[in-house]
Amino acid sequence: MNRLTKLSTLCIEYCTGLHSLEGIGGLISLENLEVNHVPMLVGLPEELGCLKSLRQLLIWWCPNVSSLPDGMQHLTELQNLQIMQCPQLEERCSINTGEDWAKISHVPDIHIWLCY
Repeated sequence: MNRLTKLSTLCIEYCTGLHSLEGIGGLISLENLEVNHVPMLVGLPEELGCLKSLRQLLIWWCPNVSSLPDGMQHLTELQNLQIMQCPQLEERCSINTGEDWAKISHVPDIHIWLCY
């Protein structure tokens, strides 16, 4: 992925066998990242914090993602974070009480949905 330095939007959808997003830190111009219906994804890599241009992050239907990487607080351009159908993340990102809240509290627009 290191050769895609000008890529601004990346949508990863319906990748049922994908377990990690290692190597994503090389996408230095990435502004929008959508990860949708990736059921085997177990986490987001620490290198996510290297995406200094990231403005929008959508994590939908990734039930095995259990936490956010520590580097999230380095995403100072992040304006919009959406988490849907990620039950473990919903709990960890609860306003003021979740273990990962401090990592994302700087984001102006946060939406977390858990639909049954």
